[in-house]
Formats: sequence, C-alpha cells, structure tokens
Amino acid sequence: MRGPGGRALTIRTRLIVTLAIVASAIIIVSGAATVLTVRHYLEERVTERLIGNTERIKATLLGMPTIDLTAQTIDDMASAESTAVIMVTGGRPVLVANTDATTAQSILALDLSDGRPQPVRGRPGLMAVEIDTTDTGLVVNDGGRQLRPDGLIIAVNATEEVAAFQSLVFASTAAGLISIAALVLLTVVIVSRGIRPLRTMSEQAQAFADGNRDVRLGVSSDDPDIARLAATVNQAFDAQQEADDRLRAFVADASHELRTPLTTASGWIELYLQGGLSDAEKRDHAMHRAQTELGRMRVLIDELAMLARMDADRPLDLEPVDLGALAAEVVGDARVVNPDRTFTLFTAGPAPLLGDQRKLQQVLVNLVGNAVQHTPAGTPVEVTVAPATAAARGRHAYTLLVTDHGPGISAQDQPHVFERFWRGDASRDRHTGGSGLGLSIVASIVAAHGGTYDLSSRLGEGTTIRVTLPGVGSTEQRVDPEHVHRHRAGEETVAGDHIGHLPADTARDLAGGDRSAGGEVDLDVDQVSATGHRDPVHPTPQP
Repeated sequence: MRGPGGRALTIRTRLIVTLAIVASAIIIVSGAATVLTVRHYLEERVTERLIGNTERIKATLLGMPTIDLTAQTIDDMASAESTAVIMVTGGRPVLVANTDATTAQSILALDLSDGRPQPVRGRPGLMAVEIDTTDTGLVVNDGGRQLRPDGLIIAVNATEEVAAFQSLVFASTAAGLISIAALVLLTVVIVSRGIRPLRTMSEQAQAFADGNRDVRLGVSSDDPDIARLAATVNQAFDAQQEADDRLRAFVADASHELRTPLTTASGWIELYLQGGLSDAEKRDHAMHRAQTELGRMRVLIDELAMLARMDADRPLDLEPVDLGALAAEVVGDARVVNPDRTFTLFTAGPAPLLGDQRKLQQVLVNLVGNAVQHTPAGTPVEVTVAPATAAARGRHAYTLLVTDHGPGISAQDQPHVFERFWRGDASRDRHTGGSGLGLSIVASIVAAHGGTYDLSSRLGEGTTIRVTLPGVGSTEQRVDPEHVHRHRAGEETVAGDHIGHLPADTARDLAGGDRSAGGEVDLDVDQVSATGHRDPVHPTPQP
C-alpha cells in the first residue's frame, strides 16, 4: 500500500486505513440491509392492506343484489378512509372522489388489469388497485344520473409508512456515520497504543545502529509477541556486540603480532644504517634476526589470509584424499625436522576422504607442530588415524588423534584453545614461535569439511586433540585393534607376526564422542581394546 507520490505508508497508517475501510464497509452493508428489509416490510404491509380492502369490498358487492349509492356518499367514505376512488366504465372515468384530476390521470395510466396493487408514478406512498364490478349490482346516483361502473379503482395513501421509512433511512445514515467516525477514532487510538512499543523499539534499534552498543529493548510488554520480538532483537544485539568485540580484539591482536616482528626487524636495520654494526659478525647476526622476524611476519600474514578465506566460505578444492597416507607424510617430515623426538603413527589401513588435500595437510601440520611446540624436548607424539566408532559418529567417518605427553592444559584454559590469538601460560607465548592461530585454522578447516573437533587434556599427563571427518562410503566401520598398522620413528612396516600394544589413552580417545566445548571428553573405554596385534616393525637407520 502506497500513499500520494508513491511513498510507502507506515504500518500504523496501513492498519488504520484497512480497519477503517473494513469497519465502514460492514456498517454500510448492515445499514443498507436494514433499510431494504424495512422498505420491503412496509411495501408488503400496504399491499396486504389494499388487497384486504379490495376483497372485502368485492365480497360486499357480490353479496348484495343491488347497492344504490350517491356520489356524495362515496366521496365521504373515501375521505374517511384517506382513499382515492375512481369509477370507470369502458376504461373511462365516470366518477372521481377524494383526489385531484392530475392524480386521477396518473392512476388511470396504470395497468391494473392483473388485480395487483401498483405504485402510482410521481406520487410517493400512493398505491392503486382495481376491482371488477361488472357482475355486481352497484349503482351510483350522481345528480340524477345512474351510473353502473364496470370497474372501481381504489388508491390508498401510505404517507405514514413513507414518512416512517424516510425517518429510518435518516436515522440509519446518521447512526452509520457516527459509528464510522467513532470506529475510526477508536482504531487510531488502539493501533497507536498497540504499535507504541514497536516505535520505541525502532528508536532504540536506531540508537544501537548509531553506535550506542549498550542499548537494549525492554521485554516487559504485556503482548507476548512483542516481548518475544524484543528478546530476539536483544539476542541479535548481543551477537552483534560480541562480533564487534571479537573483531576489535582480532584487529588489536593482529596489529600487535605484526608490530612485534616489524619493530624488531626495523630496529636491526636502523642500527645497521646508523653504523652500529661495523663488525661483520654483528651484521650477519642482525640480518639473521631481521630475516627471522620477517619470516615470522610472513607466516602470520599467510595464516591470517587463510582464516579470511575460510571465513569467506570459499569453496574447497575437493578430491579423494587418503588421510592415513597424508598423516604418514606429515609425521615423516616431523621426524626429519625433530630428530630428538619419537613420533608414532597408528593407522587402520586406508582412510579415504573427499576433501581439500592442501588444507587437510595444513590441519595435520598444525596439530603436530602444536604438539611439538608446546611440549618439552624429547616428549613423544602419537598420531592415530582410524575409522570412527558408531558411538562417535552416526555415519561413516574417520578419526584423527594427535596426542602428546607434555604438561597438559588447565581446565580453565581448555575452552579457549581454538580461539584466535589465544595463548596459555608463559610456555605458549610468541617467543616459542607460535602466533595463536594454528588451532583456530584447524577449527575452520575441519568445520568447512563438515567435521568436528575437540580436546581432552589433563595436567601432567598430556593433551589429545581429536578431529573427526566424514569419509567416503556408507559402510560403518569400527576400530579393530588387531588390524592397526604401527609406524614408529625410524621404522618401516612389513608383513610378519609381531604383536604390539596400542596405548590405552589413544584407544580411549578413539572411542570418544562429540565435541565438548573445551572440556574433558567422557570416553567409553570398553568400545576399543587398549591392546591389539599389529604388523611387525624392523628398525631402519634414523634419517
């Protein structure tokens, strides 16, 4: 609905106009129906009166052999009954009583041959009917003339009924107009009061949009719908404020993280430009430090760019991927880079997925790198790839576990480990090389693949991060510890009868459930045996 000039009308105006139109239409239709009903009733009443008089007169005329009346008697009788009488012979008037010539002409112009009363044109309230007197003994003496009329026309004046009808029309019209005005006024008041909370909510929402993030809508309205709307808008306000807070924190953290290596590199370069590094060894040290800090900044920028791409929901480059083979590659690289550590890989054969290989490799690199970075030197790291149990997933999927035996993470820190730029205690600061984005990148990539992630950690015992990804195929598989292949650092798997043991913690984690937001996961130890047969391993030279 639009107003003059094509502008959209407000909801208040639309409601008032709509309700006023509907109410007016109902009142008008009701009034018209009442008037028409009363009019029909009055017409029927006059018609019945005329027919009744006609039947009585005709019965009287037929019941008497001879009726001798004078013209004066007929005129007196017509005046007393407020009735016009016209006697005709051969269609011509021979006697007119209690009416004027013009009215008589109007009455005679009617076709009254059917014996039904007819309204007289031009004479409101006057109706006429004709009685056939051919077979009666009616004789009228008019000044010495004896008239034997063959027709008697009677016209009844229904002025009172017409006046009553006109009064009814006037009263109905006046009542209708007053009712419409009252209803329009009442509609304006009710609609204005009803949408007042909406107007207030609009003003408060505008204040929020103008930057006042502390404003919230009142939810004490008596209308449950408006209260529910206010509560929903407040939830949206809260979510927007949380998003703004996260964005400000993210920008501040990113700026700080970028500023630190940039300041360090700039400091060494300025020291060189000012001649403070005349010694070649100091210059080499300065260039090495600048290169290191710039490399850290490049890594941070790459990680931020990846998070931005993930947040933008860019499509993944999906292709068949073997998660077990991918884990073997990442573990092999980690052995080379960290020869002082023991890396153990447990797989249960191929783990086919449909995913983005580069991003899934990034998940493995970040998880393994996180375990190496935040545990003391020499701490072993275990990587497990196996089919998820039915308890963990209701459909075919694969579970990836990365377990370290380091200091663990406190319960109050666990809900934050997947947040961007989060770092825990002093051992997890930027001097260890971490940016605080590794696990948040893992969370984004896993979520983009339709997977889940969670963390289980105990102080002094270590940490396990579990990632579950949907697999290719529909057949549900369970972990069979007797068919788990074991790749230990510096070892190569071949056929044989060697019996090994799957660590109990890893077995429990394989039977894990859904993500518990940062807390410890309740694991069903009985689902997977803590020991099992594996293929033999034969030592090979450590690379």
